[in-house]
Amino acid sequence: MRTTTLICAVLLLASCGPKPEPPKSPEQDKKAVILTPPQDDSSPIIISDGSIHIRHGKPRDHFRNKRPKSADIRATHYEPAAFGYGCDPSPDAQACNTPPAACAAQFQAGCPVDVNVATTQSWTLSLCETAGNCQAPGTVTLTWTGGNPAANERIAVTSNDGNNLDYTGATSTVGAELIHHGAGVLQSATLTVTPTVGVATTYPFVCLPRQPCLTMAYVCRPGHNWCDPTKP
Repeated sequence: MRTTTLICAVLLLASCGPKPEPPKSPEQDKKAVILTPPQDDSSPIIISDGSIHIRHGKPRDHFRNKRPKSADIRATHYEPAAFGYGCDPSPDAQACNTPPAACAAQFQAGCPVDVNVATTQSWTLSLCETAGNCQAPGTVTLTWTGGNPAANERIAVTSNDGNNLDYTGATSTVGAELIHHGAGVLQSATLTVTPTVGVATTYPFVCLPRQPCLTMAYVCRPGHNWCDPTKP
């Protein structure tokens, strides 16, 4: 995957095109294939306010089993890897530069929380339209429980206050979105992570107005040739 291709995708056709390259010999092409490792693809899910918005960071749609008050985030071979507080923890973004401990101790934006399926048994993310400590289950809940490849792919989204989750599909430039139209806006969140070994850790977050609060890295399982980072 060429760098120019990635730049064009990010700038959304901002007069960008790949530069012509000299033709390669069959032997050069063979070496390139051998020496290029598989790349992991991320499809980040962004959680922000203005009501509660759960949207895809890329022009994709992984929402399944959509009902008025619930839906699943699910894509074959994809699984949650990390949450970023005010940043995107995806491998291709590398935007979370604050130490992970800051999420638990200092509420400092830019920190990641690891939810890798290899070391995580389950997690629950409660989203609240109230300030202060967001008490479970919150206004909207995202839940994940691992155990096998099929379970690892699924994240359940549930509205808990009687209001619907309105669905907007993806376009060629904008990802699909679920919008919870409640009386207020997203103000706080609590993430509880239960590891496969040890005790659960709780991470409280303050969500600022009109800014992404949390971004979940939803990645194709590492090292498999079905990960396609050339897709938008």
